[in-house]
Amino acid sequence: MRKIFIFLRVLPGLIFLCIFFFACKTARVVSEFNVKPMSTDRIIKKIEENSFDYKSFSIKRIGCQYENSENSASFRANLKTQKDESVLVTFSKMNIAVGRVLLTPDSVKYINFLDKKYFLGDYGFLRNLFNIDINFEDIQAILSNNVFSFKDIPGKKDFRNYTSTIDSGRYVLQSIKNRKPNRIESGNNPIRNNRVLKRNSEETPILQTIIVRPDNFNIEKIRIEDKTNNQHLEFDFGDYTGLEGKDYPSLIDMNFNSGPKIIHMKLRLGGFSTEAVDSLSFNIPSKYDRIVVN
Repeated sequence: MRKIFIFLRVLPGLIFLCIFFFACKTARVVSEFNVKPMSTDRIIKKIEENSFDYKSFSIKRIGCQYENSENSASFRANLKTQKDESVLVTFSKMNIAVGRVLLTPDSVKYINFLDKKYFLGDYGFLRNLFNIDINFEDIQAILSNNVFSFKDIPGKKDFRNYTSTIDSGRYVLQSIKNRKPNRIESGNNPIRNNRVLKRNSEETPILQTIIVRPDNFNIEKIRIEDKTNNQHLEFDFGDYTGLEGKDYPSLIDMNFNSGPKIIHMKLRLGGFSTEAVDSLSFNIPSKYDRIVVN
């Protein structure tokens, strides 16, 4: 039970990671392809053409194994979503609900049933937690198997700052690094140094790499690097299953490194359905305490 409580302390962030990445497409491992050079815009268009459209979508079985340098835990979950409205994920242990998260276009809600606490907020919580600009549209794009980009500037859906190359028989999309960060001077000039830090954060975006199969334009790997904060996040997808003529992964490996902090999660998915889902209600008991995040 102690491990369950430890796990629940990091559950809000892990929920985001699970939701944001488990619906990316994948497919079987194959031999070499005869890959022809293709522009970034053309690759993006091909991925979008193969994206999955839905009104309702659910994943009834999500088994997760979680491990870091100090603890390990296992749990189960299920997901229900209605397009353009909400995404609901329920987490359980030994068939008992221990946590629930509801995402809407403008809010993030979370309940910890064991600690009898809840969180109400917006996507600023997730942005601050992972230093990644993210919103409901991004999450919904991934649930549709559509391409996405991480940018901290307006027009983040614009891929003009991405390059496309060929490596090991795959297309590789990668965001372009901006120039090196400006140097912070020693001495007593905090105003200038604060300006430099702000400019560095704006001019040194997160480096995103997307590896794409050339035969069906499924995404096989996503890697996100934030060298400024010594963080990187990587996802590998495997054991695909068919759904409405599209490919979905049933096995996902996630690795997150942040300095000495290392997290590994393995997700096993099953029970995909596009049938209409029940109402995605989210009721907070009156005696629960609200979690305040500074």
